[in-house]
Amino acid sequence: PKAAIDGDDQFDAEAVAAGLDPARLTVTFGLGPELFAKTGLEAARPAKLEALPEFDGDRLQDAWCGGDLLLQICGDDLQVVSNAFLELRKRAVGFGTLGWVQQGFSSPPADGGTPRNLMGFKDGSLNPEPGSADFDTRVWASDSEPDWFAGGTYLVFRKIRMKLPAWSMASAEEQNLTLGRERDSGAPLSGGGEFDHPDFTAVGGDGLPAVPADSHLALTHEAAMFRRGFNYDYGFLTQGDVSSDAAAHEHAPGTADHGHDEHPYDAGLLFASFQADPGVFIETQEKMAASDRLMEFIVAEGSAIFAIPPGAAEGGFVADGLFRT
Repeated sequence: PKAAIDGDDQFDAEAVAAGLDPARLTVTFGLGPELFAKTGLEAARPAKLEALPEFDGDRLQDAWCGGDLLLQICGDDLQVVSNAFLELRKRAVGFGTLGWVQQGFSSPPADGGTPRNLMGFKDGSLNPEPGSADFDTRVWASDSEPDWFAGGTYLVFRKIRMKLPAWSMASAEEQNLTLGRERDSGAPLSGGGEFDHPDFTAVGGDGLPAVPADSHLALTHEAAMFRRGFNYDYGFLTQGDVSSDAAAHEHAPGTADHGHDEHPYDAGLLFASFQADPGVFIETQEKMAASDRLMEFIVAEGSAIFAIPPGAAEGGFVADGLFRT
């Protein structure tokens, strides 16, 4: 592998982005739960870094779960992002095996407001303002953590497939009641603006709570996290062996192989949340699995958790404090 990397005739991946602007390129690194034992650093493992449980309703595929090292590459130009991936990939030869890749996108409105997911609703209305005291409390890990991880955070990843054919058949009212918000404005159904706290005592014209108790908003509004998800759209499924629809059905012995895809269009949300305590996500997901009416329209197919080290100091490198412990 070293000869392949260092050879003079090696393909120069830098050429892919020649002449292009950096386009706000960033790379975020994350460390998985099993990495510390594998590298003899178990004593320095972040206090709350444990593999996520499988929740009721999940149809997880091994192809999109777990991992020891996360590289999240973001930018405004897909070619610049692809170039960065190629550059990092070639440096990993002989050191690691590529586990999975997901590709997403997000398009903020022209006014800089909250972006929408593929269900048409604003995604991230409950996020705290970056740099605020609320943001710092929710996101940055500090409680009982090893010194090297102070100022880091935990990232939870979920590949959430949306059952868009079924969602598109739901009425606007049903969609609003499912989310607990007005689709166009993002405001809670109890009234006010997008960023106003929902009034769970408000009653609608039918005498029922304006924000249903089993709506997504009612069950997630207290979650102390920062959401930064990305949409994905892979089109119609072509690989039944990695389809949660196909995996949900077993063929009887002697039965000819056939498909059961109920929702063959693979699109949805690459959910990513940052939080000081992953227990916040686990508690929220358990509430959703128990009663969230949104669960009728989504299914989680991928799941992972990573510790995100604090930023590198000038002249240092990411997680350099870990290797001095």
